[in-house]
Amino acid sequence: MTENIFSGNTKRKKGKIGMQIYLAGNCGAEMRPLMVSIAEYIRKIKLTSKEKINVYCPFELQIDEKDEHGKWKMTQEVWGTKVFLFDEDAIRKCDLFLMISEGRISSAGTNFELGLAYGLKKRTSVIQITREDTSLMTWGGSTDFINLREPICLYLPTKKQIFDNQRELYESALKTLKEKITTIILNAYRNGDPIKDICLTHLT
Repeated sequence: MTENIFSGNTKRKKGKIGMQIYLAGNCGAEMRPLMVSIAEYIRKIKLTSKEKINVYCPFELQIDEKDEHGKWKMTQEVWGTKVFLFDEDAIRKCDLFLMISEGRISSAGTNFELGLAYGLKKRTSVIQITREDTSLMTWGGSTDFINLREPICLYLPTKKQIFDNQRELYESALKTLKEKITTIILNAYRNGDPIKDICLTHLT
């Protein structure tokens, strides 16, 4: 464990019921099934018999419809602005910002969201699922940081040829990921001390 220099107001308000989590990460075609699986898993985590977790996932947001000709009704600029405002509002309201990171070269949108959450003094938890280099800004801007020793990105089901040959490795890595997510969430719910692992990759 290393010293955490984050000085923001990362604690949940006393007396608040339930927990609001913002789930951030790459939602491209290759990563989406994993992100969907993570969101579904988090919703099953029980805080208490009366308290539940609400998860906001940007990739689940649906705000546009198609007309009778099959074309989107909104311009991309209007759509983009609405998505941005919905996501920004969700970050402002969340108790925990949870980022699934692929390393230094990751989604520009996700990196921006982390910066916003940090600026708003939210509890920011990052789980890196690759062995790629780690951005020092991501590591420094996280209240909690965990490296997966089993890089699940190597065995994603969307990489079918690899997945078929490495199914057991994927299942093992997914189990570990879920355990880490549970630890992060329950610790944040209890206003526990930061969980800041030593970075197993190269900080740059």
